[in-house]
Amino acid sequence: MYQKMNFRNIIIFMLIAMIGLITFQWYWIENAISVRQEQFDRNVNDALQETVKKIEKQEIIFLANQKMKIEEQKKLLAITQKKQEKKRVYKPAKVEHPEDFGVIFAPESPESPVQPQMYKGYNAYYTPQGIEPLAKVRSRAGRGNNTVAVTDVFGATRLLEIPGRQMDLIKEMLEEQNIALEDLNQPMRNNLMRQKTAEDLVKEFNRQVLVLNKNMNESHQILSIDGIDEHSTGISFGYTFTTPVIDSSHIVYTKPRKKRVTQAPKAEPIATVEQENMERTKNKAELVKDVLTDVIHGSRDIHERLDRISLDTLLKKELKSRGISIPYQYIVKNPSNMIFASFAENSIPNFVRDAYKAQLFPSDLQPQNHYLYVHFPNTQGFILRNMWTVFASSVFLILMIGGIFYTSVNTMLKQKKLATIKNDFINNMTHEFKTPISTISLAVEVMKDNEVKKDSSKMNRYLNIIQDENRRLGTQVEKVLQMALLDKGDVKLKLERVNIHETIEQVLHNLSVQIEQKNGTVNLELDADNPEIEADDVHVTNIIYNLLDNANKYSPENPEITIKTENEEGFLKIIIADKGIGMTKEQLNKIFERFYRVPTGNLHDVKGFGLGLSYVKKMVESHQGMINVESKIGEGSSFEVYLPLNRRV
Repeated sequence: MYQKMNFRNIIIFMLIAMIGLITFQWYWIENAISVRQEQFDRNVNDALQETVKKIEKQEIIFLANQKMKIEEQKKLLAITQKKQEKKRVYKPAKVEHPEDFGVIFAPESPESPVQPQMYKGYNAYYTPQGIEPLAKVRSRAGRGNNTVAVTDVFGATRLLEIPGRQMDLIKEMLEEQNIALEDLNQPMRNNLMRQKTAEDLVKEFNRQVLVLNKNMNESHQILSIDGIDEHSTGISFGYTFTTPVIDSSHIVYTKPRKKRVTQAPKAEPIATVEQENMERTKNKAELVKDVLTDVIHGSRDIHERLDRISLDTLLKKELKSRGISIPYQYIVKNPSNMIFASFAENSIPNFVRDAYKAQLFPSDLQPQNHYLYVHFPNTQGFILRNMWTVFASSVFLILMIGGIFYTSVNTMLKQKKLATIKNDFINNMTHEFKTPISTISLAVEVMKDNEVKKDSSKMNRYLNIIQDENRRLGTQVEKVLQMALLDKGDVKLKLERVNIHETIEQVLHNLSVQIEQKNGTVNLELDADNPEIEADDVHVTNIIYNLLDNANKYSPENPEITIKTENEEGFLKIIIADKGIGMTKEQLNKIFERFYRVPTGNLHDVKGFGLGLSYVKKMVESHQGMINVESKIGEGSSFEVYLPLNRRV
């Protein structure tokens, strides 16, 4: 009783532990799903907010570009009008003051007749590529020629003689171009005042040269860079003009200088730079002010501010960057109307209720209450797919522990059942051995009697009893030994040609006494055309003996046993049927187990160890055959044995 209680308690505790583990795993999985859902919601909301921000940035950039284009158009229009108002004035050649303009002439080749001269103790040399460094020019009129004093930025000066006709043409050209060159040269001087690098100045210079060349095409004058002296203490720029009149030299023009003022010579450039900076800052401030005003007040219509393709691209990009690649649907709507949607549906109450939303253009002072709604039809499926490792590990763990629990409980139940069967086996074996031993002992005691000794017939009778009981003991011991050998797989069959009909008749002869004691009858239908098989004669005899013995034992009164044989597709079929107590389906599933016996209410009214049918099944399979059973309660049982006519190698 105590052992039964312990066994039951162990199973209960193991079951509680199993249920607790499954509950914990379920809670952990639910918590993991909740965390993934929150993470998904956060990622979607972040993607929507980032999309809204980028839409606003795109609007600001669009408005700024529009404003800049408008300002550029206004400036171009003003320049065009200014040029149209200007008139070209040609004046006769006259002697100018040396400070009014500057011209530098560079000979085309080293063979130029112009030679370097001494002037105020300084030398000025010229290269084939031009004058280096740049110089300013002063001129004075002569009778036939003009004497030109060329002074470089270091103070080196030389004198050149230029024919009067060429000098007049140069002056007229320079006067006509001075206005345009003033606009070009002023930013370059401002750049020098700001101490920009040489690379920056070159880039600015090239850009302005291209603009000026475009405006000067009408006069057939070409502006190009003559040279940049990067080796001097300062950086100077020169502009070269080539005209049809002057073919023999490059003319390098430096901005005409006004008459020098002795007081504060640098005050004017500094004031110009500050004025220009203030003007640019003011223009930029006005531009930013206009753009921000349009953005904040949100005066434009939503269809002008929002492009569906751009919205779809931005939204898809932001979601994908956060690992969200499942299909989605979105709409843009205000409280009363739907602006546009990514799907064609008229009724959307569930869509709006279940969707994520973000307000569009939240920086407007007067919000128009436009919202972006995004809905994911398969959110749960996406989350579960991302958690398949969690589910797989949990299911594997639960199945493994469940399998261990099942195996443990099943093993314990089998051990308990085996213990019960073992006890029954010991009881039955004791009974099976005790009966013949008692019979032998009783016969021996009787034979000791003197009167019995004198009667030879009685002596022979008791000797036969002792012999039969001794054979019975040997048979029981042999069965136990055979089952032990079968469990080890050490059974070796002695194959020979066996006639099943003869074996059946021999077994029936041995059991005839037991059958007759119960007033039983046996019907033989030996119809097999080929009754010979390749088998072990001893084991085949035991198979038939056990089946006939069971048919007789489990038939309470007047047993009716039928034995049939027939050939069927390479097999010899043996049928042994009775009309006994029959068996249930549950009993049919257990009759081939060792030590199992069909209960009859009295433990000892059916003799045996419960090894007969287990032995039969193993030996039939050892002969490459098979056995089937059909039974009904109260109607009897039928055993069908199939043995091959020839064993397969």
